Amino acid sequence: MGCITMANALRNNRGFSIIEGLVAMMILMVVMLGMLQTIIISSDATMKNTYRDMAVKVSQEQLETIRNSVAAGDPNLTAVTSSIFTVNRQIRNTSIAYTVNRFVNTVQIAAGANNSKWVDLSITWTHKGETFSYNTSTIVRPQ
Repeated sequence: MGCITMANALRNNRGFSIIEGLVAMMILMVVMLGMLQTIIISSDATMKNTYRDMAVKVSQEQLETIRNSVAAGDPNLTAVTSSIFTVNRQIRNTSIAYTVNRFVNTVQIAAGANNSKWVDLSITWTHKGETFSYNTSTIVRPQ
């Protein structure tokens, strides 16, 4: 009574066959590849946002420099000035070059107050062969 025959062993299928195991591994592989692609896309989007945030910081730094120059009565800002230069920033062990295109012009807002400055900044940078830009304009009045 206690011996197992070949017929009883074949009727008692309690485990996975090798085919079932391979199918389960293939399904798991497809799911993991989809998750990997999601991670790659979200990482790229995060880097683009980080680069854009740094461009905003570069723009703020440039505006503060111009505000300080206008407040100090810098004679170099008496006429229309335009300049293009590069600012390098280190982001996650990568050096990113931001090109700053700065245009400053004198505007007259009210009679007799002609020393206000219209400032137009364009910050551009490149990520994975694609060029991005951040633009801002403001009017700076001396205090």
